[in-house]
Amino acid sequence: MIKRLTLIIFLIFSLSFIGCSFNDKNTTADELISPSLSAEIPSADENKNATEFTLNVLCHSYDHDKIKDIFNSLYPKATINITGMDTMDANAIINAVAANSENSPDLIIYSLDYIGEFNAINAFENLLNDSYSFDNIKNIFPESDINSCMSMDKSKLIALPFTQASTVTYYRADILEELGIPSEPEELALAMETAEGWLEIAKKLKEKNIYALQWKDAFVKLTLNSQGIFDDNMNLNIENDKMRDALLIANEAYNLGLISRLDLWTDEGRNAVRNGEIAMIHLNKWGEDYLKETTPDTIGKWRVTRLPLGLYSSENTNAISIVATSKYKTQAWKLARALILDENNYYKSITYDKSEFLGNQAANLLYRDISNNLPLINKTMLDDTVSSILLEAVNNHTDKTLDIDNFLSSIKVKITNQIGTEQDILYNYINN
Repeated sequence: MIKRLTLIIFLIFSLSFIGCSFNDKNTTADELISPSLSAEIPSADENKNATEFTLNVLCHSYDHDKIKDIFNSLYPKATINITGMDTMDANAIINAVAANSENSPDLIIYSLDYIGEFNAINAFENLLNDSYSFDNIKNIFPESDINSCMSMDKSKLIALPFTQASTVTYYRADILEELGIPSEPEELALAMETAEGWLEIAKKLKEKNIYALQWKDAFVKLTLNSQGIFDDNMNLNIENDKMRDALLIANEAYNLGLISRLDLWTDEGRNAVRNGEIAMIHLNKWGEDYLKETTPDTIGKWRVTRLPLGLYSSENTNAISIVATSKYKTQAWKLARALILDENNYYKSITYDKSEFLGNQAANLLYRDISNNLPLINKTMLDDTVSSILLEAVNNHTDKTLDIDNFLSSIKVKITNQIGTEQDILYNYINN
């Protein structure tokens, strides 16, 4: 499986160069990724005073012009080359780093959702090193942000996180109010904290052919994002009450016809949002832009609140890492720091702004509060495999009844049979 290239690299090189002890905390990036190049890794200070140089940036989903403007303000005599990635591709990042050519990236901006592909290999600089001044900006980050950017063994900070893109519930307050459903943000959030409460709301909406759910596996995905797939010791984290609630909703919603099966990004899905057939959606905080574009005539009718089931999650947040083989680590750090501070200052300036589209709700304050309460999650390179197995089983289950505990137990066995060896290796990595 191509997505497991990271794990293959980790296994091959960690076992080959550290005597099958699974981990050497002092192994350099090239010893792990491309051992023949290990002697060529420059120190962080080698070119720290350079003013005329070329910095290479590999970038997914970030404003290139902003990067250039900030870079040019820092280094007017230098050149910056930005290579964009239209879609997030962890393998492309690994290949670019491993190439170690003059065109290899010094700095990479990527989706934090994928950091599990990189946090068990030493591809990126440890930003806790004295060469960097992380302590000077540490206080701008919530604890969960820092935790998400640590290596698996928690010994290194391998990235800086941009402002978290909190996942929230957008809903048509006017429709809910008309049907006698709580329509104030906090009241609705409390009403949806249990699976039974959410199902009652969804059933009331369905009586009018209105939907609160697009896909059967939606709550399972939200739960995985909210609590992580593995705990600190690489134990599977799927047999718990939150997941049971998510599976209960999946099965009941399927049986009762509460699922629209409409993709929000298609014409059919957008039309359903416009005409009120879909009254509740779960997106990150950029969802407000989606709604403004899709249904501008509904200004003032939408509101936003927390996720159902008491879940706290984020998705599609960006992170920025310095490549360990970069010759311009100091300059890359200054650019990364400036980008982070620029975005942080912007969001601080609009925290209390009210959204006319959302009925003058202070939505940014809600997004901030959710970001500050995100749980500490451990991303791993096995997450996609586990998620795929679980979601496939959820979507393939068509029986009216579902013994949730037996279902989860059987899934756990299937997962262990498929990735048990890799799971043990990562356990040894973080505990040795």
